[in-house]
Amino acid sequence: MSEQDKKISGTCGSDHRCCRGMGILLAVLILGGGLSYIGYSIKMTPTANPKHDRFVEVKTSVEQEVKADAVIWRIPFQNTGNDLKIIHEKFVKDRDTIVAFLKDKGFKEEEISIGAPRITDQFVRKEYGDNNGNSTVRDDTRYVVYSRVKLTTENVNGVIASEKDLDQLVKKDIMIPNEGSLHEANPKYFLHDTLKIEQGVMDEALNKAKELAKQVAENMGVKLGELRFIKQDQAVQILGQNHEEYGQRLKGPIKVAKISGKFTFNIH
Repeated sequence: MSEQDKKISGTCGSDHRCCRGMGILLAVLILGGGLSYIGYSIKMTPTANPKHDRFVEVKTSVEQEVKADAVIWRIPFQNTGNDLKIIHEKFVKDRDTIVAFLKDKGFKEEEISIGAPRITDQFVRKEYGDNNGNSTVRDDTRYVVYSRVKLTTENVNGVIASEKDLDQLVKKDIMIPNEGSLHEANPKYFLHDTLKIEQGVMDEALNKAKELAKQVAENMGVKLGELRFIKQDQAVQILGQNHEEYGQRLKGPIKVAKISGKFTFNIH
């Protein structure tokens, strides 16, 4: 075989066992009862320069479920009627009831904030009138006063447990907008310590890549050397942080951290 043919065929031009063992290996591993998915697509790419430099390239993808460490829970409420004074009294009562509900659940006062009331006079809104300009709103629902109590906390488990008891507020005659409305009372779960999560996923990807690359090297009869470089397909993704982009499952406290890339190791 000529030197030009060797370059085209990818052989190293010598009798190294690594060249005779060149190929592609695919392995899939499920860990932690399905909590992590690790897929390996390993391509061994032995090359030979004048110094017979050789390496193994490992393509690794890791997906790992992680639990949110922070949550924002906005509980909306509204009051309607014709007398603003009476509405305000009911507004204050409902606000204090919601705050007391959260404190009884173990949340701290500094984690709770109150939204300013927003008042709508439905008699002056055109969408509530007929073709003659007459209001179609009932006489006893002219004014709508809306507000919300906001909870910002790292007590994720507390929110998960408390959300199930939200009907206690309804039983106390507090009007909470229906699910699916613009101001639905659903907690928003987030990961604040993303750096720790990203590092953990990267470490797992590197360890699994190294483990499998070592197995490949042993099958080839060579020794695995040091890590040469890492080429990530993209930065570590944490799916579910943006609640508008992902399905209902990822809107909850469980997110998915994902990474994929190529890990290149020297072989001797």
